[in-house]
Amino acid sequence: MKDGSDLISDWPYLNALLNVAAGADLVAIQENYSMGEAVHTGVTMIADGSAEADVRLAACLTTDSGIGVVRHAQAGYDIARKTAAERFETAGVQVPLWWTPTATFGPDDSAAPKKKNA
Repeated sequence: MKDGSDLISDWPYLNALLNVAAGADLVAIQENYSMGEAVHTGVTMIADGSAEADVRLAACLTTDSGIGVVRHAQAGYDIARKTAAERFETAGVQVPLWWTPTATFGPDDSAAPKKKNA
């Protein structure tokens, strides 16, 4: 990743939890050293043509690709930040935190981003 955060394994776990919440049929969290030293999430969906499968597929494909955009935006990729700004904000989705390597976000951190008023 652009910011050097390749080995942070919080993201695959968040991705897995979102896929479970979206109704995935199978979610796996795995170490896969053939793709670098990182943890990955795999998801399986059954598309059987039912109305339930349609809803679950739409939800899972939205959360899975959406968290990928957020992950890359957080890592500093401009195209992902632009996509998040253009597409997420029009849908009312806010990226929770624009992390920077110098961020501390302690209780006395005046540099911490302020939450937008609703």
